[in-house]
Amino acid sequence: MGDLHITVAQAAADTSSVWKDYGVPFATAILGALLAYFPSRLLAGRASKELIVRDEKARHEAEVVAARKVFIKLTVLVNAILDYHNQIEAMVLKAEQDGNGQMTIAQRLSAFVGVDREPSVSFTAEELEVFIAAKRVDYVDDLVLLSRRHGAMLSNLAAFGRMKTDLHYELAKHGHTTRDDDLVSTTAGRMPAPLANYFRTQSDELNLYAMAMRQMITVFADFARDVAKDYGPITRAYLGDDAMLDLSDEPAAPTQDQ
Repeated sequence: MGDLHITVAQAAADTSSVWKDYGVPFATAILGALLAYFPSRLLAGRASKELIVRDEKARHEAEVVAARKVFIKLTVLVNAILDYHNQIEAMVLKAEQDGNGQMTIAQRLSAFVGVDREPSVSFTAEELEVFIAAKRVDYVDDLVLLSRRHGAMLSNLAAFGRMKTDLHYELAKHGHTTRDDDLVSTTAGRMPAPLANYFRTQSDELNLYAMAMRQMITVFADFARDVAKDYGPITRAYLGDDAMLDLSDEPAAPTQDQ
């Protein structure tokens, strides 16, 4: 019995020695790893949040820049449409004031010099993305349509100018042309009935074109004002105080030479 007791005691002593040799260092390593993990985790989380904030700030700044580019292009488009609209209405009114109320719309309007050299204006996908992010896809449609209407207006004005100039010179070949103090030109002369009918038909078609063009540009001008008025509230609601640009007032139309 004595030998058995000695053997058990020695076995217990051997187990304790193993724990000291292997268990304590292992537990210490785990504890050390845990103590190092949590501060690292906190630092990583903080760095991630800072990165998100920086990315968000960069995105916001890029959207502000894009919105301002839209503002510049929108100003050009609105000014151009309103300018030509105002010129047309001023010419129509001036004829009345000068006692030429019998003149047709085509006769009252002058050719618009330089209109065929006006550049087209369009918006890029990056610029329009701002309003998609703002959940205003309807405004994206308005901007695209405004650009197209601006182009259509320029094409129609250029076409009218060419047709009127061509008719003026063709008539001048068959009569005597004079110009009064108001710069209104008149061609008088005798010509065969078929030729007179030809020029009368040309004049009627030109006047129909002029009336339709005037009506079209009036619609375009109303639309341009609406698009301009919506810009400020939309950008301010999405971008905040950084969007301090506003087109709520009608842009001043530059004067163009006739």
